[in-house]
Amino acid sequence: MRLLLIGALVGSLFFASALGLSLIFFIRRKAGLSRARSLHHLLAYGAAIPALMFSASGFYHLIQSSSLLDAQDPSMPPVMLSRADMAGTDPRHLMAIPPEHDGGGQQVMGAMAVRAEDGTILWRLALSPAGIEGAAGKAGSADMHEHAHHDHSAATSAPPTRSALWVRGDDGQPILDAGEAIARILASRAVGVDQQKIDRVEPVARFSADYGFINKRLPVWRVAFEDSALPRIFVDAADGVIAARSTAADRLESRVFSFVHKWGFLNWMGQKPRDLVIMFFVSLIVLTAIFGWILQVRRLQNRRR
Repeated sequence: MRLLLIGALVGSLFFASALGLSLIFFIRRKAGLSRARSLHHLLAYGAAIPALMFSASGFYHLIQSSSLLDAQDPSMPPVMLSRADMAGTDPRHLMAIPPEHDGGGQQVMGAMAVRAEDGTILWRLALSPAGIEGAAGKAGSADMHEHAHHDHSAATSAPPTRSALWVRGDDGQPILDAGEAIARILASRAVGVDQQKIDRVEPVARFSADYGFINKRLPVWRVAFEDSALPRIFVDAADGVIAARSTAADRLESRVFSFVHKWGFLNWMGQKPRDLVIMFFVSLIVLTAIFGWILQVRRLQNRRR
């Protein structure tokens, strides 16, 4: 229902803009128009094309992002562990946090297994927040994924408070700075192909047309496959989740939305000047619409007299 309502509103703006543009260019203006109607015509010249750009790109974005068209299951297939796999895993490694990585009274809240390319079982340990004693006196700012709380006033340096820790199942050794390896594992699982089919893995530290702010998570890893028909996978390696999938159709829509709807062609101006230009034309569209309604109401009132 919500989708239909938004579609109707955006569609009405598109058709109104298209109709107004056709009246401007294909119907000759009558001589002797009132000043008000002449002013409305002038406003329409500046408002029609921006209104078409906003409405057309918005409708395209609405259709592409609609859950009705997204039948792809975002979940990943579970890792099936054999007895041999579990025999090679010491349960004590899944319950204890190495002291050098304990941020202060943390506990293991859960574990998730993934299989590395060489067959090694890796475990992601979900950790609880730091205990009261370990958290006291620490700054409130936190890194997005490491959640590192540093006590800047203390002379001693405490280990960072992590939300998760990756360890090897066989010896329990922590896996640090292994974001790319984890991204490869999770992306290949999500798509269902071997890691040899991966073309490239790149870190993503900011939002872009390819990975929009709607996905919320940063930093992530972008994994592209040799087969262009396969989606690009964005992996949050720290939390061990798929942040987003991007198909060729998604990327095309994202570029169109960024260029046409967000007026990316004005990025050379800088964000604030570009936003001011957009606000000006949005105000012009609203002013033209209100002015048109006022003229139409007056016209109907004059006919009744």
